[in-house]
Amino acid sequence: MPSLLKQGDINSFTGDFKDLFDTFKRRLVIWKEPQKIVRHSNVETTLYAGYKPQHQVETEWVPKSGLYSAMITYGDKQDTNNIADVKIDYFGGGCRIKIEQPGRDFIENGKTERIDVDGKSFNVVTSDAVKDFFGYKLFVYHLENTK
Repeated sequence: MPSLLKQGDINSFTGDFKDLFDTFKRRLVIWKEPQKIVRHSNVETTLYAGYKPQHQVETEWVPKSGLYSAMITYGDKQDTNNIADVKIDYFGGGCRIKIEQPGRDFIENGKTERIDVDGKSFNVVTSDAVKDFFGYKLFVYHLENTK
């Protein structure tokens, strides 16, 4: 297929996009739904006539999180008073992240409870939108403050 760009140009552009991401990336924490771990102990409870011995069951909720890098952009309009009266989707006041494939996969695999950025917690309010720069992909999500 003919192309306006030579492969060397494409490689140069792709490298520039990676450098841009590396220059402006910041760390964030993605929190997933805690994992439920059920343990059966070998200690038997009191045996009552007519009942089988019962083993004690312990349930533990283990937090699950991942540390990833993303480009983070905050919205300019921080107040959204009376926006609920108007039936529109408006994402001002939150933030937008551009994240690489491993972070996108972590967000999409299971329930994401929140994302912590700069000491603030956000909920994911959109699905991902792919931005493809000659094969180098970043995924965009819009977030809003948790209340």
